[in-house]
Amino acid sequence: MSPIQERASKHKFNIHDARPIFQRELGQIQQFTTAELPLLKNLSLQRIEIEAGAVLEPKWFVNCNVLGYVLHGETLISVLDSASGMASFTCNPGQMFHIKSGALFHVENIVNEQVVILLAMRHEHPKDFTISASAGAFTDSVLGNSWGFDASVFKKVPRSTCPKVFVKRQGKPAIPTNAKWPTPYRFDVEEMQAPTFAPGVGSAKKARSQYWNVLTNIAMYSLRIEDEGMREPHWHPETVEMGYIHQGQARMSIMDPDGSVDTFILRTGDVYFIPASHPHQIEVISEKDIHFLIFFDQPMPKDVGFRQAGAVMGRDVLAAAFGVDCNDFPEFPWDLEDPLLVAKKNPVDPIV
Repeated sequence: MSPIQERASKHKFNIHDARPIFQRELGQIQQFTTAELPLLKNLSLQRIEIEAGAVLEPKWFVNCNVLGYVLHGETLISVLDSASGMASFTCNPGQMFHIKSGALFHVENIVNEQVVILLAMRHEHPKDFTISASAGAFTDSVLGNSWGFDASVFKKVPRSTCPKVFVKRQGKPAIPTNAKWPTPYRFDVEEMQAPTFAPGVGSAKKARSQYWNVLTNIAMYSLRIEDEGMREPHWHPETVEMGYIHQGQARMSIMDPDGSVDTFILRTGDVYFIPASHPHQIEVISEKDIHFLIFFDQPMPKDVGFRQAGAVMGRDVLAAAFGVDCNDFPEFPWDLEDPLLVAKKNPVDPIV
């Protein structure tokens, strides 16, 4: 296959190429917000690398719920979202975690290799606090009173209102014996039976409120498309879409209300954004299957596709809309539900 040319697009940005917003020997954070893509709304993304022995320090997001997905390595996550909402649990590759806005949490690397996670935030410009920075706002006496300690305990503690972001753990990780037990904060999306599956075409595993009832305003689909499959032209009413390309190469086309069409190549590390109700389509252009992690700003994303439209609108109406004789169209297939993925009957259009 000939080399694929990159094309600038207002709908995508490669987060792997982004300059880190924070970088130390213990880890780094790359970010996809309105600063990188002004079109973004309701969602944003961070790619976080945590080195062996390091911890993403306890923090909380001010203005958004968060969905996490572990790409590589094994983690221990602790959460406190109310006096009775607390848990410490492991989260491994292919597993997800959910953090409510305002909930305190940390992510700890518990293996001797780098951990990589994605955090999808339910806001285009997320804001957060860390425990170290917020402690810098209060006196020794106030902190001592909070834990019932003498104020002198904190006199030797260096404090600042600047976050540390990553900290070094002393010794081995302390993993609770119940860390692998079921918890509503974790969801094993890659181990679920795919609700949408077509042999030889692809599958979609769905972390949405139907299957993970803690979700209130965010969801994620783990979408795999094989080289013989395609994501039909479709759109999402009242729902924006942000996708991360985990593996493979694809071509996407998006239409804007002004009639312009943006067609571009997606490769590993690209993040794209589609406003609500904008028609778009995805297909494989490499010899390998593609794997997308697609985030939505609704707990039950809505979907309208071309395939069902053929049956519901009727052959005569679509023929009139397309400006052809009704007899030029065969009968459209009838599907009780939108299949999402369809098999390719025709060759892939040339890449230009």
